[in-house]
Amino acid sequence: MENTLDVDKLLKCAGDSGVYQITTFALIGVVVFFSVESFAINFIAGKMDHWCQVPGLQSYSSEEQLNVGIPLEDIGGGQQRHSRCHQYSHDFEQYTRHEIMHWNRTLEAANLTKDDWTQCNNWTYDQSVFISSAVSEWNLVCDWSWLVDLISTVFMAGRLVACLACGLISDRFGRKPTVLGFHGIKTVGLVMSLYAPNYSIFVLSRFLIAFGATGSTLAVFVILSEVSGEKRRHVFGIGWTLFMTVGIVIFPGVSYLVRDFYKLQVIYTWPQFIPFIYILLLDESPRWLASRGRNKDAIKVLQRIALINHRQLPDTSEVDYLKQGQSEKRETSMCKILLEMVSTPTLRTRSFIVWLNWFTSALMYYALMLNTGYLPGDIFLNSFLLTVIEIPANFLTMYFLGRIGRCLTLGLSMIFGAISSVLMIPLMFFSGSGTETGITVLAIIGKGFITIAYSAIYVVTAEMYPTHIRNIGMGVSSSFGRLSGMGASFVGGYLSELWRPLPCVIFGVLGFLSGCLAFLLPETRNVKLPETIVDAENLGKKKKSPLTVAVDDIKAVSTVNGIHNSQSSDNERNFGF
Repeated sequence: MENTLDVDKLLKCAGDSGVYQITTFALIGVVVFFSVESFAINFIAGKMDHWCQVPGLQSYSSEEQLNVGIPLEDIGGGQQRHSRCHQYSHDFEQYTRHEIMHWNRTLEAANLTKDDWTQCNNWTYDQSVFISSAVSEWNLVCDWSWLVDLISTVFMAGRLVACLACGLISDRFGRKPTVLGFHGIKTVGLVMSLYAPNYSIFVLSRFLIAFGATGSTLAVFVILSEVSGEKRRHVFGIGWTLFMTVGIVIFPGVSYLVRDFYKLQVIYTWPQFIPFIYILLLDESPRWLASRGRNKDAIKVLQRIALINHRQLPDTSEVDYLKQGQSEKRETSMCKILLEMVSTPTLRTRSFIVWLNWFTSALMYYALMLNTGYLPGDIFLNSFLLTVIEIPANFLTMYFLGRIGRCLTLGLSMIFGAISSVLMIPLMFFSGSGTETGITVLAIIGKGFITIAYSAIYVVTAEMYPTHIRNIGMGVSSSFGRLSGMGASFVGGYLSELWRPLPCVIFGVLGFLSGCLAFLLPETRNVKLPETIVDAENLGKKKKSPLTVAVDDIKAVSTVNGIHNSQSSDNERNFGF
């Protein structure tokens, strides 16, 4: 194999947590600040109360329309509500205004059965929460209500495809071109969504948005990880998500003021062109350049890092910073890289544990995030609380990752998130404002814990795989999260309609299992990023003391001598000595 630069040694000389890293951190923060597209679906496709648009009653108030033209239906527990999908089959145009205004509902309904009901063709929407949304735009109600959840499923499918594609593209063409290209795709999708003439184009645009946003986010995270030192890597790796969190926290307030489907999209679409300027200012990852054998280009980037950090690289030949036999420059297919990720029992076990944690954390995170409307209370307040909890959660993540390590942070947060879900179950069997408030509070607490786990798994994954497959490793691992995310809206919404505690049972079991298995992962706190498969394999293995090494050497020599003596005795017997 060829030689490659010892990037860790040069990065320490250039400064691995100085002004350059802070500047890169800020630039990446601008890119992700506007990344509210997954959370925005709660508002641009917000659920709206609705009832049939009855011919002959359009000129009357909503209360009068409901009283005259909409039948009552049982919803369980001895309660009734106005039907959302049926109307009386009366021809109300034959009645005078006086008759409508003095309509005796009790008398009229007594002579009617369900045979006198008919399904809606058009609907009237309650605009007290949202003026308009994708629901009212394309009548995604009644028999077509499942199409609302399909929007989130297709969105997560875009993330899944991006996870797989981003790794290959990034490791082949570089981190910076990947960020630029994927952000461009995201911007195209946002503009397409803004001017979508029908539901199909809107769903396609959501796929492109997710594809572009996920690819650019993964690539910028890898860039930040690869130019940061091991002592501050977790701070930069988690801290940049605070930019995204702040954007998400602000969004419920913006949605409260602007409740219109089109105007809300305008607000977060056009600012997406700003990050193009900042992306062009990013440098390529010196680790990636070195792994591709582009040592001179890597040194140029490292010299720029040193200049900005007010440091200076030693005035020596790049040959002095080569590691013998460590180059991983290669052209590899996806299948071969996947095999490398599970090439040994140790890597195979670690990969499976990481994949399970991605699956569980994303399922729990997005089930809460995409189904805020199912929680008791005001959707805007609940959305704000469920997002603002991420700010202290991310600060706690940075503290615990550096204080108690990666594995304990990931494992404990998953287990506590599972406990929060399980504690909601008994409250669901009782009614009352107190229990409903308790469910919301536990959901917010659980969201905090799962945010810690979801942030920690990013750092754990990036630090576990070697440079030449790191981005692909991130992509493959996070794809398990996108896979569970595809079903998150159905798990958090549809399954709760079948049996309300069912989602909590699923979260409790998966969370506890994932958290316990996380303790088996290697601790990577204050450890250099692995450059090769061998480095990755050796993570977490304790180094032997000099005395142990000496004893092992003596044993090895004794074993060799014993074999040699045994062979000599056999030879002597064979030759008759």
